Amino acid sequence: MYFDWVLFLLNAKNPATEKPLLLSLLNSYSRKKKYGSDKRSFRQFQPSFFASQRHFKVYSNQIEYHAPNAKNILPSESDIIEHNIEGIAVFNNKDFCIENLGDTEILLSEDTDMFSFDYSDDFIIKSKYFDELKRSGNNEIKLNINDITKSNIDCVIFEECMNILKNGWNLNFTGLKKEEFLGLIWLLYDLTCYSDSDALLIFYKNLLPFIFLYLQDRSNVGVSNLTGADFINYNKYFLPFLYLLYETIDITYNSNRKELVLVEKKQNKNILSFEKHNIDEIIVRITPIALELISQENSKDKFVFLNCIVYSLKIKGIKISSDDIYFTEFKDLDFACNNITKHTTNYEMRTSFISIFSSLQSIKNNEITYVEFERLELLSTDYCFLETLKNLDSLILVKCNTSLNFLLCFLLLNGFFNHLHVLHIELLDLSCCIYNGSSKDLNALRNETLKELRANYSRLNYKILQLFMLCKVLKFLSVRGVNFERLRYFEDHENWQNKFQYLDLSYSKLNQFFSEYFSSNIQVEILYLDQLNEIKYLKRILSQKSLHTTTKKLSLSKNLITRDILTHITAFEVLQHINLSFSTDNSLDFLNSEYVFASKLVDLDLSGNKLELTNLSFINQFDCLSRLNLCHCDLSYGFMSHLSKALISSLREINLCGNKLCSSDISQIFSITNLVYLVITLDNKVFSEFLKEYGILKCLVLETLVLVNTNVDSDIENFIISQPILKNVELRVAR
Repeated sequence: MYFDWVLFLLNAKNPATEKPLLLSLLNSYSRKKKYGSDKRSFRQFQPSFFASQRHFKVYSNQIEYHAPNAKNILPSESDIIEHNIEGIAVFNNKDFCIENLGDTEILLSEDTDMFSFDYSDDFIIKSKYFDELKRSGNNEIKLNINDITKSNIDCVIFEECMNILKNGWNLNFTGLKKEEFLGLIWLLYDLTCYSDSDALLIFYKNLLPFIFLYLQDRSNVGVSNLTGADFINYNKYFLPFLYLLYETIDITYNSNRKELVLVEKKQNKNILSFEKHNIDEIIVRITPIALELISQENSKDKFVFLNCIVYSLKIKGIKISSDDIYFTEFKDLDFACNNITKHTTNYEMRTSFISIFSSLQSIKNNEITYVEFERLELLSTDYCFLETLKNLDSLILVKCNTSLNFLLCFLLLNGFFNHLHVLHIELLDLSCCIYNGSSKDLNALRNETLKELRANYSRLNYKILQLFMLCKVLKFLSVRGVNFERLRYFEDHENWQNKFQYLDLSYSKLNQFFSEYFSSNIQVEILYLDQLNEIKYLKRILSQKSLHTTTKKLSLSKNLITRDILTHITAFEVLQHINLSFSTDNSLDFLNSEYVFASKLVDLDLSGNKLELTNLSFINQFDCLSRLNLCHCDLSYGFMSHLSKALISSLREINLCGNKLCSSDISQIFSITNLVYLVITLDNKVFSEFLKEYGILKCLVLETLVLVNTNVDSDIENFIISQPILKNVELRVAR
């Protein structure tokens, strides 16, 4: 069954100079019509493109529309699309004439542009805009052209565009002017087109030569050139052409990270849709192989177009990695450091970044504030380009061949540290770096601007660390996995920084000197102490009253939790987040205590511990808890009944995967009033019994459901579909 449309196009700017579209369309069947000096062929239109046996009658400002099963007759009083009305139309009070096309009788105004068409499932290229209107359930839609697009597009181009959506690329666009082209790509963007075949890809590929034509020299007669202003004003409409510019490169835009990603194509695939993006600023993310392939494919036209697009965007950063994997994107720092040390060779770049993106050498380089290169043998031309970036905030070089000063996984010599103080660095990441100089020649001065130091799994000299710790503005210190036992020559820690927003000592090996320093009345807002090497050092650090009054987030994962340690934990006053996951020897036998921070805690992680049902009652005192992680706690049937109603009503996120659930457990979980995020393992047999007993329950605010080690059968699938506002469903297999 066709979905019938009536589309009214009003030329408000200069109606006298343009003939009505429907009238022009009708004339095109009876005589070939010329538009200016260009011949536009409409030979591809088929009679089925119009609603069969429609009958229009126009009275003043109203239209009466008769079609099969049509029931409503509505006046036209608005130019806004509303789903609760049948349609909208606006007419001028002019004399009307009647034209006939087959069995279709149409009464229309000489000053009204009118175009009608059927939008059906057999359209080769579809529109998400039209799909949304189709879901309204109306059999007829009346629109103003301004409801669809604000582009200055004429009726002829709109009509030809609709025919392409229906039949694919089969029209003659010879002589398409620049202004018409810009209006067309704007319209395509506003329609949000997509296709189940390569029709949309072919459409854009056939439009690409027009861009190359408009980029030619101004000496070409009759060519209206694209200007820099055109690319800036229409940049988001040009992006689809960039996606298909190269045969061997996949180009996409990641709206979450605001990255324009260029990587070598792994497999041939059709581009099915071009999503809408509000592009403010972007980071160019590319691989050295992609740079080489672009260089091989580049023609003058492609090179100019690529750089016109880049110039039109606000480029905030550049990222190049040999395999599109970046150290900074790993959430697991321990895995990241281990992974980076395994790479023994770097990729030797053969094509420089700046030779491809030459437009960045101009004034655009003032916009770049972020550069990240990883595991590369960089070319001298790119080094020279880096020197021109005067507004650079972050320069991250991971295991690259360089002598510059922001490094990961490098052998560092005295020259680096002796000049560090003059750079006014605020953030320095030396993770996995090794100092390989002689301390006799180390004459480094104190850095007064360093706010953030990351030295995870590094091996630094004691003199170097001393200079960092004397910095009064240092607020972020991460020394995860550092072996402090090898640092033996410190005299004292007087005047060292003792107030931190963030401190991570996880997996480090403390010695007596550093255990004293980290126990000397320090103040920390976020504190990570996962798997310390000595329990005596852990007790000493946790006993500080300065921590009890300042720490809001505490992580003690993979530690032995003794009664003494738990006593120190209960004394924290403002704690909001605590992680006691994977305690060694399942040492959580003393949990049933009173906690000073009970009314403050919002996040509790007990995952990976074997918990008895009697241990669950202590959780009930945290009546403001919004996030609870009990995954893989070996909980048995009926454990949900041990959680109080007050606690359940406060929860928004809960992780219960890897535990045994019965029907009553599932019922209580799905009845949590404010539950937004749920991670769970469902047994098909138990879930089937739950449905028989309780029926399908709807979680009214559930947005994300993560199913771990779960076989999604028809019962679970129907449950998922029934959730009213569920946005994300993820299937995981536990490692």
